[in-house]
Amino acid sequence: MRLIVPSSPTLISTNVAASSLSEWSAATTYALGATVKLTAGQALPHHEFESLQADNINHQPAIGGNDWWLDLGATNQHKMFDLRNGSRSVATAVDGSIRVVIQPPARTAVLALLGIKGAKQAVITQRYGGAVKSSETVNLLTTDSPTGLWTYFFGEYRVTTSTVRELPGLWYQPEITIELIAEGGAPVECGECFLGQAFDIGDTEWGAQPGLLDYSTFEKDEFGETFFVPRLNVREGTYTIWAETAQFDRIFSLFETCINKLVLIDGNNVSTRYDALRVFGKITSVRAGLAYGQTPIDIQIEGIT
Repeated sequence: MRLIVPSSPTLISTNVAASSLSEWSAATTYALGATVKLTAGQALPHHEFESLQADNINHQPAIGGNDWWLDLGATNQHKMFDLRNGSRSVATAVDGSIRVVIQPPARTAVLALLGIKGAKQAVITQRYGGAVKSSETVNLLTTDSPTGLWTYFFGEYRVTTSTVRELPGLWYQPEITIELIAEGGAPVECGECFLGQAFDIGDTEWGAQPGLLDYSTFEKDEFGETFFVPRLNVREGTYTIWAETAQFDRIFSLFETCINKLVLIDGNNVSTRYDALRVFGKITSVRAGLAYGQTPIDIQIEGIT
């Protein structure tokens, strides 16, 4: 199991079209319902806003919204960097692909791509000093059928929704190019892209419990008619890991520093690649039974939409 602490990259370039909304201006009077974007002087990601009042002048939009502006969320170009898995950047290029060039704030060990839809491959290239230092092509198509020639030609494939890749070299602030190549038809979508440091915790015990929390509801009107209101669902996970007791204080301290932060828990061991064992969200519980040699640690995490 790995615990991955995300860090926001600098976006150098992207083939996803920029928002067509006008930049907010303190000198412009906005009507009720007017929409703007705010990018100038703002850290990534950039957001779009809707005016909540008429005669709206010199009231700057704020992330999360205020009395004057409703925060509509990150722009399409920046949704994949907003640390929200439910909002996705959608490709606007003719070939349906997404191509971004990013730079980490410092040395980084891991790249995470989450909430992927419609991509058959991810091509990840590192450049440092203008030279290519590493390149990897990740196949995102998979099948749940038994392997063999029949599966190769006729099996039903699906797109893996996440991948977590180690970045070799640990160069200081390399340029990292990520290209998500469309499988065909619909444009590629990406829910989250971030870099981070990965911390090995221990071995995940068989019996891990990945799950889904559904926020859809049934609602009734005054006549008793029932309506289904579909809403987002999020992943959750319950894991037992076995950690070296000699490393217990280090591991417990690591969890303690991350307990109020968004993190990615990758519950896979070296021999597994289960997409469902990757949950990006907040750790809700950590309990350990201190033992000789190896200590079992129970972890619960709830995903973010």
